[in-house]
Formats: sequence, C-alpha cells, structure tokens
Amino acid sequence: MSGSVRWINDTPLVQIAGSNHNENSVLYTFSHEAGHILLHGKKDVFLENSDYREKDIQKEKEADEFAAIWMK
Repeated sequence: MSGSVRWINDTPLVQIAGSNHNENSVLYTFSHEAGHILLHGKKDVFLENSDYREKDIQKEKEADEFAAIWMK
C-alpha cells in the first residue's frame, strides 16, 4: 500500500507509507490522495493497491488523473 485517505469528523487524514519511496512517489501519492479529498465523498475510504468494486476503480482513475495533472 502506498497511501490512504479517510475522514475523521470533517478532517481528512492522509497516510503515506514511508518505506521504499523517493520524493516523486511521495508527491504523487499525496496528490493522488488529495484528489480523493477534493473529488470524492467523505464516506469513502481509499487504500491504494487494493481490490475494489467497479465504482471505486473509476474513482481511482479520477484520482490518478488529478495527480498526473498536479504533478506537471
């Protein structure tokens, strides 16, 4: 798992794994998780590199696109 985001009350909590990451992968993971915060509901919990339902796969793609744009 690279990162996760969940909400505690009205505050988003982003967690990023610290091992085997370089600066670019940490920034990409953070921007991906930020995409979830900005684009998706507070009730969802996102854990990277996990199996998801079809609905969640689309949200992962949206967060990937957000991160790719942000990283340019």
